Amino acid sequence: MTTETPADVALRYVRDELSTLRATMHDELAAMRADISDLAATLRGHMAEQGPRIAVLEHRIGESEKAIAEIKQSRESDRSKRWAVWMALLASVLSFIGSVVLNLMGS
Repeated sequence: MTTETPADVALRYVRDELSTLRATMHDELAAMRADISDLAATLRGHMAEQGPRIAVLEHRIGESEKAIAEIKQSRESDRSKRWAVWMALLASVLSFIGSVVLNLMGS
């Protein structure tokens, strides 16, 4: 008959606790893996759903940026035309004033 020493009892108790802890950790890790796998599947589904929408939005933003650039270009062109009209009008007025002054001086 073998008698167990208090050290043997303590070692068996520690072994049992470690075995329980190991089993609990494996269960927890398995649950975490399952949760991460579920999250990854949800994320893939979400990206599959949102991907086309994002592509459409990016396309529309690109078209809007082109339209804004065209409007800016048109506005700059309009400004140039406006200045050209004002300059032509100013030249006409100055020419008219010059001809009036020359006529007055000549008479």
